[in-house]
Amino acid sequence: MGGRHKNGRRELGATVSQLQRRSHGGSPLPRPHFVYCEGRTEADCISKFRQHFRIPAVSVTVVDSVGTPATIMRRATEKWRTTRAAGAYVYAVFDRDAFPCFDASVAQLASKPEDGVFGGISVPCFELWGLILLTDQTAYIERDRAQARLSELMPSYHHERHPYLDFPTALAGYAEASRRADVLAARAGDAGDPYNNPTTTFPNVLREIFGGHLAPAE
Repeated sequence: MGGRHKNGRRELGATVSQLQRRSHGGSPLPRPHFVYCEGRTEADCISKFRQHFRIPAVSVTVVDSVGTPATIMRRATEKWRTTRAAGAYVYAVFDRDAFPCFDASVAQLASKPEDGVFGGISVPCFELWGLILLTDQTAYIERDRAQARLSELMPSYHHERHPYLDFPTALAGYAEASRRADVLAARAGDAGDPYNNPTTTFPNVLREIFGGHLAPAE
């Protein structure tokens, strides 16, 4: 299913009101998912997973280029408040980068998507997800180095000129990258900082949206 741009948004699937109009005889409504992203890389990755799986029971709306973590959380929280009665899940996807509002923003995240805005957070940046699709990355890494290293491993990617992950690589590497992300998250938790460098919880968002369509991490 293709997307469309409207007022800066890339929309996929149906809106909540459209889903409600399509329900018949009390049958369960498809669960809508709204993803607020900092930039194009994250939004494009989610959109391509949605297009690949073509899941009719799931509506995904990706709103990219939202801004700082604080702005993302504000927009996502507003959406959560207006759509939770319809069973919607709302996600905030952003990086640590150098944002001074990062800590306050992650403090607002819910531990489960049914309880509030659920996060897919990458430290130092979303390019970490691209890296672990291809290789282990367990050492501390700066944002600029992560972006440069990803360009070396994935020549089609460039942070400014072409900030999009190669989708066949993202799909084929998902299970191993998810396992790597879980290892990094466990290590960060043991160290007392769930957002230690390097960590990414982005696969948690993919799991919630696409569920059993994704290969499980081993």
